[in-house]
Amino acid sequence: MGVEVVTIFPEVVLHKEQCKTEKETSQNRLLDDFYLCGSHVISYKKFISSPRKFSEKVRNCVLSTQTRLVDRSGAHLQNFTIIVDQDVVWEGAAPPSPEGYQLFLYLLNLNDIHSRLDLHVLKTGFLPSGDTSTYLNDLKVLPDSVRSLILHFERITPFVIPIEQDTIRFLSLGLSQLRKNSLEQYERVLNGISLFNESCRTRVFHREASVVLLVSALEALFSMPSTDNRKVFSYMIQVFWGFNSDIERWASELFDLRSAVVHGGVVGEHKFKLTPNRFYAHYEIGKKVFNDCLKFALEMYGAMGLEWTQKLAARKQILSFVTSNRKKIEGILRKKLTYDSLLRNYRQHEQFLDILDTLDEYDDSAKQHLVPFLKLVFAIAWDWMKEEKERVQHMPMSNTLMRLTQKLDNYDRILQVIERIRKLDGWNSDRLSPKTKPVLRKLLPEVIKEARQLEDIYWYDRFPDTPTREVEEFLIRCLQAAEKIYRFG
Repeated sequence: MGVEVVTIFPEVVLHKEQCKTEKETSQNRLLDDFYLCGSHVISYKKFISSPRKFSEKVRNCVLSTQTRLVDRSGAHLQNFTIIVDQDVVWEGAAPPSPEGYQLFLYLLNLNDIHSRLDLHVLKTGFLPSGDTSTYLNDLKVLPDSVRSLILHFERITPFVIPIEQDTIRFLSLGLSQLRKNSLEQYERVLNGISLFNESCRTRVFHREASVVLLVSALEALFSMPSTDNRKVFSYMIQVFWGFNSDIERWASELFDLRSAVVHGGVVGEHKFKLTPNRFYAHYEIGKKVFNDCLKFALEMYGAMGLEWTQKLAARKQILSFVTSNRKKIEGILRKKLTYDSLLRNYRQHEQFLDILDTLDEYDDSAKQHLVPFLKLVFAIAWDWMKEEKERVQHMPMSNTLMRLTQKLDNYDRILQVIERIRKLDGWNSDRLSPKTKPVLRKLLPEVIKEARQLEDIYWYDRFPDTPTREVEEFLIRCLQAAEKIYRFG
């Protein structure tokens, strides 16, 4: 039976003026009025300023509900989110679950809403007979009087989220095209999204069940055969993200965790974490890469195309999650970088800093490489600052030179602290003694403090066609990475 359904999210606000971000550009702007596979998603403020877009019964439903929605101050809510669905199939006494509703939940989960809010959701269905049925949180039909008391008692504080145009474009256009290509594949993908939503909701109170649901969601996207096979699952993961031993290990461990839960085995705490460091949760990795997996599935089914740069960024992201700090630092040390090599190769310089940004502060696997890493960083910074000092000394006298000369005093202070660190007991043997570790913890912040006081020194003469690179940025990012490495050292 096809009916019209209005779903209201009192705790979610699509107020784009309140969530301007650095990501927002003219090509990727934030939205508060859009369509998701035929479902109209709109903010309340936009709704009341566009009365002709909706029927009289929809308008009356929303306006009547708004009189019952109050914030924590007791005032009526002036902003919330509305979804209007047409021709929804409604069977039995259970509340309908329109496609737009599941897709909007997915957008909320991408913003990690379910882990922070117990969402209040109101659904009102308009039956062909003219009657209406209203549900609160998908539990049961509630009369208006009871619904009013519940909403007043809860006192809502909405959460503002950014919905980006690019995200809507790939979801709506990709799924619409997939539905035209193959209804069966479309239903499998939508089922995967629904399982992902349920996994996020379940995570709050039952993490074992959430893992099972997450793996099932991934299997639905892969269109995997009905087989309990770890090798098939890890192979499909690698087909999407590239064949790599770290990716294969994560996929295998995630599936083993799911199997242990399903078959009733005793699941120890360590099983939920990624080996060998045992700090990063399998579930969190799977949740973070699900969106990329959805894009890959839509491309695999011929519903949309992806640029190679998008695939490269997705692979880089998953590798940053599944690769341990130890392996990342060992890869850096093997390259035996010097100031001259970074000077000649801008891309290598950026890759070096990007790797440092992916270090996990809860992974202690690289602590034995702390001293070799600091030796590398200090050697590069030492040569960099020495050359800069020499360059400034040979510049003709000017106001700029006087300013730079004053700032070069910071370099001298940084070099002095580095020299003190190099004299610590155990430095030459790459293994600090227990007595010197607290000293190092005090000295590294001193270097960071001095580096932050440096003004930008532009290197246009050295890198004419690339963005500027400053020694202070290099030092700060490297030493912040060092703090992650020795946090548990």
